[in-house]
Amino acid sequence: MANHTHIEGLAELESQFRRLEKFPKSKVGKAANAGMKEPLKDAKANAPVDMGTLKKGIIKIKEKSPKHRAKVVYRVVFDRGFNHVFQKPIQNPGKYGGKKPTAYYPVSQEFGFRTSNHGYSPGFRFIQKALEQNQTASAKKIVDVLRKEVDKLLQ
Repeated sequence: MANHTHIEGLAELESQFRRLEKFPKSKVGKAANAGMKEPLKDAKANAPVDMGTLKKGIIKIKEKSPKHRAKVVYRVVFDRGFNHVFQKPIQNPGKYGGKKPTAYYPVSQEFGFRTSNHGYSPGFRFIQKALEQNQTASAKKIVDVLRKEVDKLLQ
């Protein structure tokens, strides 16, 4: 999934970072948040619809890294508040591979699942596709927001 495309303004941003002694984490978070807007929107738009809960349940969360305090990463996940809808009971746990008595509906829609006749129903990969399709645009958005924030700090 590593895409080595040239991102306009990245070299200039790196030189501006060197001129700064310290860069606020809140500015990094602002840029990371801006970069996640389109992938999140696309993931919601391309999610399969039965009742619409899956679309509503797609959210982004900010990871917390105790080791790297200046690191800001957002992940696309499913809202735990909808677990009462997302977790489905399995009639015969272990028969098709899983050992737990419940299945997690969003994961089965993203990655696929085994069927009762020993077949396989492939996943829609709506989150993966949204992230891949927006990778370059998201990186550009992150660089643009960081450049604006660095410019403000250097004035």
